Amino acid sequence: MDKKDIYEHLAKIYLDTTPAASRKKPAANKNRKRYYYVGLPLVAGLCVFLLLVSFRGTPMMPTAQTSMVVAADSIKLGFNLGAAKKQIYALDLKNANLSGYKTLAFSARNSNYFDAVSCRVEFTNVYKEKGEIYFTGVSDKWKEYRLPLNDFKTITDWSEVTGLSFAIEEWNTRDNKGIIFIDDVRLLK
Repeated sequence: MDKKDIYEHLAKIYLDTTPAASRKKPAANKNRKRYYYVGLPLVAGLCVFLLLVSFRGTPMMPTAQTSMVVAADSIKLGFNLGAAKKQIYALDLKNANLSGYKTLAFSARNSNYFDAVSCRVEFTNVYKEKGEIYFTGVSDKWKEYRLPLNDFKTITDWSEVTGLSFAIEEWNTRDNKGIIFIDDVRLLK
């Protein structure tokens, strides 16, 4: 036995390795490459598909605009206008300074397939000024509404806004009962 044979024998016993010349590449590398070229794009495509399907029919979130969320939860404005002439859902804005904002944005839909409802949106400020706008055609599909704050003509000071309300009145609906869902209420700059 020469020194090379002894070295290989000791390396095999103590280090459990064999010289580099006698090693073979494992067959698993071919399977890994196949996984990266076939399996990874397949999994990525499936994830994108599931993401798109899960957001179908829901309101869209604001994109790259600066916004302030007014209502974190969805608003369910149920109405049965038999005895009452209107139904109101009010949000307390706690004297918020809205002077830097230009648009009120939200998504809405109606629970009643046969009724296209009109709603009133109203801002009030600390000086008891009230500005209102009607948005029409609330159907059974989600639709995003964007109302410019300049259209609320009777509000002259936006530095201390006390409230925002949504109202359904008897003369703005064909059927006198139903539910309006309002979601993603925010102010955009």
